[in-house]
Amino acid sequence: MGVTLAIRQLFWNKILTNLGLGVLTVMVAGSFSEVKADGPEDLKRDANQSLHTLTSSNPLASELSKKAKAMIIFPNIVKAGLIFGGAYGEGVLLHGGKFDGYYNSVTASWGFQAGAQSYGYVVFLMNDKALKYILLTI
Repeated sequence: MGVTLAIRQLFWNKILTNLGLGVLTVMVAGSFSEVKADGPEDLKRDANQSLHTLTSSNPLASELSKKAKAMIIFPNIVKAGLIFGGAYGEGVLLHGGKFDGYYNSVTASWGFQAGAQSYGYVVFLMNDKALKYILLTI
């Protein structure tokens, strides 16, 4: 009886894992088309708008943006998951008052999760070492 139960649990675990991967694939693949900007100009416009919204509503972010050597702005990250999850978004490097490169943010996760969300974030590069490292990746 114990062996039969173990085999049954293994079978259902495998089915649920495969089902989760299938649902994730559909959810994430459907989300990618919504995340991608129509082009570089749209991404720059969205980045400017996101940075303005952040700095006007958060004094600490405003202070950091003035002291930062550069910023990578990801205006729209879409995250979705059902047991397995993933997130994707496009960003732009703002350095010396001009846009100086494009980046992607990609993550994967697994565990107890269900749902989808959209968010943005800014990475403040506070010293020359951080900026140099990022510029080497372009």
